[in-house]
Amino acid sequence: LNKASAYDIYMYNSMTDYTIYNKYLNIYESIYSFISHIKEYIDERVNVLNENNCQNYNEYINKYSYKNNLLKRSFIIINSIKEDIDDLKELESELIYLTQFSKKCGISFIYSVTSSNYINNVINSIFDVKLLYKCDNELIMKIANSDEPAYRSLNLFGGGDGFISMNHKFIRVCTPVISDQEKNKISELINKNKVK
Repeated sequence: LNKASAYDIYMYNSMTDYTIYNKYLNIYESIYSFISHIKEYIDERVNVLNENNCQNYNEYINKYSYKNNLLKRSFIIINSIKEDIDDLKELESELIYLTQFSKKCGISFIYSVTSSNYINNVINSIFDVKLLYKCDNELIMKIANSDEPAYRSLNLFGGGDGFISMNHKFIRVCTPVISDQEKNKISELINKNKVK
């Protein structure tokens, strides 16, 4: 049994209704309260690593795999900011902190944007892997850094059709898109199979 197989998931969400997943996701509607909480969460995890003389999460898991109550792998998700941001530079600093320390602590960080207002060259550069779907020209130009294949995303069909950027290469992909009815089925299945 891999004791790190369970996950903690924290999400900032301003668009899609994820209430059916409230039992499984910790959802925040204010970007500032979300970032504040995640910084505390990361600091707690860094303290655990330091107390156990580990440089990072992988070392910690390998060293203490026999123990109970290990730190769980985690996801932090910022999903489509819609609220006013006082200063993009301030958000930039927070995202740099979150990306640097989340890697050390066994946290996968997902930053989803639908507007060019919430991304700049610095923010774009701190994420190694990017998924690009059909979106507006300005956002494409900020993400793609003039990489010609990304501009083709203007001609994507939507519905999961996109590009993934890894190691400065763009690869065409098709990802699953699910309906509200399918989301409800997933929630029912999770509830049905949930260990009590």
